[in-house]
Amino acid sequence: MREPAAVARGDRASASRRRLTSVPLFRLLSRSLLVGLGVLPCTLSNVAGAQDIECDSGDREVRELHFEGNHAFSDAELSIHVATVPSSFGRRFFRIVGTKRCLGANVGLRQDVESLRRFYKGEGYYDATVDTLVRGDTNQVAVTFHINEGTPVRVDSLMIIGVDSVPNRADVLRDLNLTPGSRFGSSPLAADIDSLSARLRNSGYPYAAVYQGYSTHAAEHRAEVELRLAPGPRVKFGAIRVEIAPAAGKAHAQIDTTVVRRLLGISPGDLYDERAIATSRRALIQTGAYVHVDVTPVLDSVPTRADTIAVLLVQVREDLMRQVDTEFGWATLDCFRTTARYTDKNFLSNARRLDVSGVVSKLGYARPTDFARDACYRHDLDKDSSIASSIVNYSVKTTLQQPQRPGRLNPAYSLYREERGEYLAYLRRTFVGGEASASKDLGGNMLGRAAYTLEFGRTKAEPALLCAVFSRCDQESQRQVYKALPFAVASGAFQWRNTDNQFDPRRGAIVRAEMRGSSRFILSDTSLSFLKATVDGAWYHALAPRTVFAVRLRLGGINGGGSANGTKLPPPQERLYAGGATSVRGYQQNQLGALVYLIDRAGVDSIRANDTTIVYVIKSENIAPERVVPVGGNWLFVTNVDLRLRDPFFPNLIQYTLFTDAGAVWTQRPRTRLAGQQLKYTPGFAVRYFSPVGPIQVNVGYNPYGRAAGVAYYAPAITGRSAPLTCVTPSAATAIPIHLRSGEWTQDPNAVCPQSYAPPQSRAFLKSLTFTISIGPDF
Repeated sequence: MREPAAVARGDRASASRRRLTSVPLFRLLSRSLLVGLGVLPCTLSNVAGAQDIECDSGDREVRELHFEGNHAFSDAELSIHVATVPSSFGRRFFRIVGTKRCLGANVGLRQDVESLRRFYKGEGYYDATVDTLVRGDTNQVAVTFHINEGTPVRVDSLMIIGVDSVPNRADVLRDLNLTPGSRFGSSPLAADIDSLSARLRNSGYPYAAVYQGYSTHAAEHRAEVELRLAPGPRVKFGAIRVEIAPAAGKAHAQIDTTVVRRLLGISPGDLYDERAIATSRRALIQTGAYVHVDVTPVLDSVPTRADTIAVLLVQVREDLMRQVDTEFGWATLDCFRTTARYTDKNFLSNARRLDVSGVVSKLGYARPTDFARDACYRHDLDKDSSIASSIVNYSVKTTLQQPQRPGRLNPAYSLYREERGEYLAYLRRTFVGGEASASKDLGGNMLGRAAYTLEFGRTKAEPALLCAVFSRCDQESQRQVYKALPFAVASGAFQWRNTDNQFDPRRGAIVRAEMRGSSRFILSDTSLSFLKATVDGAWYHALAPRTVFAVRLRLGGINGGGSANGTKLPPPQERLYAGGATSVRGYQQNQLGALVYLIDRAGVDSIRANDTTIVYVIKSENIAPERVVPVGGNWLFVTNVDLRLRDPFFPNLIQYTLFTDAGAVWTQRPRTRLAGQQLKYTPGFAVRYFSPVGPIQVNVGYNPYGRAAGVAYYAPAITGRSAPLTCVTPSAATAIPIHLRSGEWTQDPNAVCPQSYAPPQSRAFLKSLTFTISIGPDF
């Protein structure tokens, strides 16, 4: 008598487990290579099998496949509707490995011709004709389909009957494929029927049906269409029955049925809506507290009255409520790192989620764990050894989160302590911090989040950056920057995503935007005030089954904070940086834009004018800097253009990318025009390996620019209460002297160090190549 009208189900493995999701890089690569080699014999055997199956004795190999005369549909769209497929790339060009595909001796192309005709007729091209041309010899052929599309049939009149009783009539009828003047065909007609049926079921009509009727006049290329809607009775949700099965080994359920009802977001009396059913199922799964979720509306097989009530049956099986996860891995700029997390999925009942996590990085390189530096990526980490990588970075965080409810604000509260560094830029130490946030699913693949953060800590930046950007060159003024201060930030973020795959999209788009601000009105120190906005968008389009075109654009701007040289400068930890494996790939991490150089003692000559004045100059133009410090900026522009090609032999393992990146980072000063910034273009090539633990990508970017001329500093060892960071230049004429005043050596704080130091550049091609490695999604 009764049967389920729509079923939404989800199954998930038990969460009582200990995960290991990352491993040291050399082990990761070696294990992934072994897995790849293990797949290779299977792949080759499958290829051999395919050759035996697809090609018999006397069959001719298909070397080429072409479509001519098609305008409304691309070759890729038409190739889906034919069985004829050319041999694989490797077979056609190398003849060693790959799949050989043939044209049967007795089958011919009749079925493909008929399939293309049916496809064109379904799309409204009733006059379309298809011919074939086969060129070649007794062993190999090239197949061409000649298509004459003709004139499509157009909708002359469209009548939709039975929708007058539907309250949301306009929403049900919006954006249909068939409109007067549009192309008529069975495919757009079927799509409209599906759309109308789904919209009615989401508006309280689970028994809705749509009946079609049409008359075509092929000679006149027109059609008359009639759609008759039968909505049936409008249905509301009635009683909600909840059945909970306890976790294995537990005698009773841990979460009460009233909590499950509240998480559904559906109340008795709400209109029947299949979207709401799917959303409620997703809300229950997202708690992590269930291994099985089944949400089923129970309807009469035949409606018996004008206003029907649907019982909602909810069946769930609980998971274990407490979970411990650990990870251990290796990264180029983190050396060894480890993470541990404890999760209570029903903290203080009501399905509240408590997460206690700890992250430690720079292990093996930074103090006090500098016992295994040779196992780290020392080539880059040694350049960062004075700031971000000087001591172990860590974070300890506790988060209490209310269960997510559909269409509602979902609050979360965090308390944390951390030591976090940004490569070559700063080290942020937060003694205590807290955050209150709320997120909401805005519908249509959109998610919004608002947060307020208040922390007490301090930021240690590179002295050269403070001197060049903030005009704080002596140790005393830099100590003022290093003071622990209250820092509060209010932020809002938005994300829209409609990609077909989260980790390796082939089509769709992603848009992310964030606004952050700090002010004394929200309890932040006045010197740390700023306003910052960033926008990040990516678009993906499949050009062919194994080829994807991707474009990404990132913009950022920031204003506020302290003032120097007439420019408002934000706190060091909020400055914008670019360059690296997921940014402009022709530059190393954070090194796009202005740079500051540190010269060691061997590269500097001292000229003593008298007992109280000394000038330091760079010995020669061939002196290379000891260290390079990126300055970052107040404004950011980055764009990436990728052409991604799957390997013809191992498409599931290897991908090649041809890319061109462009970007600029700068600090705006008076009379600086945004349009006057010169973009840096860096083309390159990348190889991505889809390993069992995630994608690993190696990028090779060509940088024709080298390092730009910039400010150079030297920290002399001078007897006195403090040693200033001193500006040095290639010429004594432009040098800024330091003077002994009141027993302390100081440089004129108002002096501007000229950007006249140009590091020596090699003209060799290999020296213009930048190698970077990324693990995980790129953008």
